[in-house]
Amino acid sequence: MVFYRKMDGYIFKAPSIHKSKKYDVYDSKTGDYITSFGSIFYMQYKDRIGFYKILDHGDLNRRHNYLRRHSNDYNVPPYPSYFSKVYLW
Repeated sequence: MVFYRKMDGYIFKAPSIHKSKKYDVYDSKTGDYITSFGSIFYMQYKDRIGFYKILDHGDLNRRHNYLRRHSNDYNVPPYPSYFSKVYLW
C-alpha cells in the first residue's frame, strides 16, 4: 500500500524508496523528488503526516533531547533534518 499526502507545498509518500527511511518528499508544483527522511528504526514524537502514527511516543523529554541534539542541523528545506523536525518532532 502506498500512501500520499499533500501539505505545505510538498507531497509526502510512504513508504520511502529507501528501505531505512519513512517518507519521500516531492515538490507539489513540479513533482520533483527532494529527499527522504525519518528512520524506520526509531519512534517519533508526533507524525504530522499520519502514515506512521503508530510509532508516536508522545514523550516530551525525548522530544526535548532530540531537538537539543539536532539544534545545529540544517533547519531549512531541502535537508532531511528540516523535514524530521517539522513533521515528526
